[in-house]
Amino acid sequence: MAEFHPPDWRLPLALEARLAAVPADAQVKGLFFATARRVAQEHAGRAPGRESYSALINYPTKELVTVLAECAALAFPDLPPREGLRRLGHVVFPAVRENAAGTFLFSVAGNTLASAIRLIGRAYALFSTARATLVANEANRALVELRNAWTFPDSYHLGILEGAMRFYHANGEIRLANESYSGADLELRWS
Repeated sequence: MAEFHPPDWRLPLALEARLAAVPADAQVKGLFFATARRVAQEHAGRAPGRESYSALINYPTKELVTVLAECAALAFPDLPPREGLRRLGHVVFPAVRENAAGTFLFSVAGNTLASAIRLIGRAYALFSTARATLVANEANRALVELRNAWTFPDSYHLGILEGAMRFYHANGEIRLANESYSGADLELRWS
């Protein structure tokens, strides 16, 4: 069994090494760019990247890695970069729910975090080449394996899951294990 621990928001991003490791064919939907750019625009009055991104069109994951790092720095200049990425992640789940594809997917989830978590694999497959596997979904606890998730699994993706917890008014925490540039195991606990 993996040793889960709290995230360390002060760890360096290793942005250049991360970018070099991202496969050239890895793609994500424009929704992720749009949400990050919106947060940067609201906080800093400007946003990096293209003028616009279509929510359901695929774009290179390498581009998103760069845009996320720049948006986090613009929106949250006084925070460590990983904390900024976490906060960018908080707005993603509500945006997914508002998107037509996400609305359709999560319409079967009901109104609980546990039921939404059951759909995590489908949601990730719908919006990116990242893979999320639900390993356990027990009363107020879930284990999720993220793989091929090159956009900061230990901060941005953790923030996405925290955003889902907030959406369902669940108080809790997320702990990590087995982190790499492209994956992490996340333990969610909530009440």
